Amino acid sequence: MRYDKRIQLIRVGTKVGYLGDTTEVELPPEDVVCAISGLTNSDKQTYFKDQYKVDGFRVHLQGPPDRYDGLKYVIRDGVKHEFAGRRILRNSLVVIVG
Repeated sequence: MRYDKRIQLIRVGTKVGYLGDTTEVELPPEDVVCAISGLTNSDKQTYFKDQYKVDGFRVHLQGPPDRYDGLKYVIRDGVKHEFAGRRILRNSLVVIVG
C-alpha cells in the first residue's frame, strides 16, 4: 500500500482548570502521511446501516494504534470529517470516515 497522501488530524486533550475540573481542549492540527481508499460493501453495512454518504472513505494510518489516541477529526482538502469507526489491521489503524 502506498502511503502518499497527507491529511491533518485533530486530537482532543484534557486540561485541568483552576478548581481542579477537567475540560476537553482541541490540540493544533498535525500533518500525517496516510493512504486513502474507498469503502467496501461490508464497511457500508457495518458502520452506516441505512445512512451511507457517498463521500465516505477509509484512512490508513501507519504505525502502532496507540500513537493515535485521542483523535477526533480528520481534515482532508480543507473539509473537517468526523469518524464513523476504526479498525486495527496488522501494524496500522484504519479510520472509517463518512
